[in-house]
Amino acid sequence: MTANDLYKSVTDSIVAQLEAGSLAPWRCPWNKSGGGLPLRHNGIPYRGVNVFWLWLTATLKGHASPYYMTFQQAREYGGSVRKGEKATPVIFCQPMSKGVTAEDGEEGRENYWIARSYNVFNAQQIDGLPDRFDARPAATLDPSQRIVHAETYVANTGAKIEHAGYAAYYMKLSDKINLPPF
Repeated sequence: MTANDLYKSVTDSIVAQLEAGSLAPWRCPWNKSGGGLPLRHNGIPYRGVNVFWLWLTATLKGHASPYYMTFQQAREYGGSVRKGEKATPVIFCQPMSKGVTAEDGEEGRENYWIARSYNVFNAQQIDGLPDRFDARPAATLDPSQRIVHAETYVANTGAKIEHAGYAAYYMKLSDKINLPPF
């Protein structure tokens, strides 16, 4: 699969999910394990289109683990991909340069990017991996487990706090703190 084919596949999949009525199929819930980002076998997060593609694939296939790896990487960890499991293609982009000679004879360098695709499997498609690749759902708290003295402290600061969405952040223009629902 070429990089252009993968970009088209990602776009087509997202459009299909939106047309099917899924509001935002790539948005991970607040309590998703791994912080919500898809991770390489070594814990480094994926970037670019791979993030959206792996989120969408995980949603459609029901994968809770954030970890992805190639067939060979799975073998190096002592794991084996289950028979019948299908890989997900991802893109690797790398900057390159080569020496060039201009028409006037001046030497220089030309910079460009190469893009290649390769296939990865979610850790839940692989048997025999070390425990660190297990998907452990984040613990959720019962409202009765609120920490009263911490909430009293925050309330006494006078900060304006809103509870909405999936992220915690400070809104500078309105001087408010947004937190996801408890």
